[in-house]
Amino acid sequence: MTSRDRRAVLIGAAVVVAAALLLRVVPAAARATSALRERATQRLGALARAREVVRESPAARDSLAAALAGMVALAPKLLEGRSRAEASASLASVVSLLAGRSGLKVLRVAPGADSAGGIVQPVRLQAEFEGDIGGLTRFLAALESGQPLLSARSLGVTAPEAVPRPGAPEALRIEVEVAGWFFSGAGR
Repeated sequence: MTSRDRRAVLIGAAVVVAAALLLRVVPAAARATSALRERATQRLGALARAREVVRESPAARDSLAAALAGMVALAPKLLEGRSRAEASASLASVVSLLAGRSGLKVLRVAPGADSAGGIVQPVRLQAEFEGDIGGLTRFLAALESGQPLLSARSLGVTAPEAVPRPGAPEALRIEVEVAGWFFSGAGR
């Protein structure tokens, strides 16, 4: 092999090595550098967010304390029970108790349908009573002003006898939809 051939082989080998470096190693190094830069940027962002959270933590603690105090203050206004069935039974007993204390005869109490979700959920029932106008007003006053917080969503009053017999007590048929709220504990 002549010196000219050796030089051609060496130049060819150098071109092949240079091409391999330029086509394989340099792009891989550029991708690695870009990925490293991206991770560093993400970590700096996470560090900035963490510093912000630490700086705002007293306000977050105060906000959480206020929310918890609000929940504690709301508790006596809610129906007892951790499920819809328990709260519905609690509502039925409260409504029956209020009706009895008001001088109304309970004819029917049936749970109503309600599909709202959340931590504090509504519960409803349909009730049917028999009594006089005084009992109805006492019942509504007790319903709207007592604990737990309840409301009459609808009210229907009918008089089965348009003209009552002389000396007979007034007889009204009362249909009412009552709603209350309970703490479901969803998200615990």
